[in-house]
Amino acid sequence: MSLNTLLNQQLLSYSDFERFFSKFGLVKMSFPTFQKLIESVPDERIAEVAKEAAKDAPRSIILAKYGSISLSSILEYLQMLSEYANFFEYSERESPNGRVITLYHKMGPKGSLFDLNYVKTLLEYVGYSPTITMGEHSVDFEILSNKIPKNMDF
Repeated sequence: MSLNTLLNQQLLSYSDFERFFSKFGLVKMSFPTFQKLIESVPDERIAEVAKEAAKDAPRSIILAKYGSISLSSILEYLQMLSEYANFFEYSERESPNGRVITLYHKMGPKGSLFDLNYVKTLLEYVGYSPTITMGEHSVDFEILSNKIPKNMDF
């Protein structure tokens, strides 16, 4: 890897991610530490924390970075979390009825529970309630084209 490539990656990480999250107290920790932390919390509390976590900082970050809260800006925000925070791997594919988004992670069922509640709360900002399926290491949600309100940016 060249020095130029490394510098470009660091600048991109800062300009696309860290400058927005640092205002809210960005904390970097190893994946095994975060996994141990989440495994020690009861399921009910994980769901509550995920909902609380999605209610404040993400809204401000999405507005600061994208200028509005819309279905597309929420999906871009999730892609940014995937790329820079490594919370999960984001995958999006076309389906016969719209799009299916899958968030793959390594945190087991408790990680899926967190992601499900986090995404569900984010999408409530725009009044969208997708079909969400939770697996042991993934969360799938389907954005149905015929259920997107006309006034919703997508």
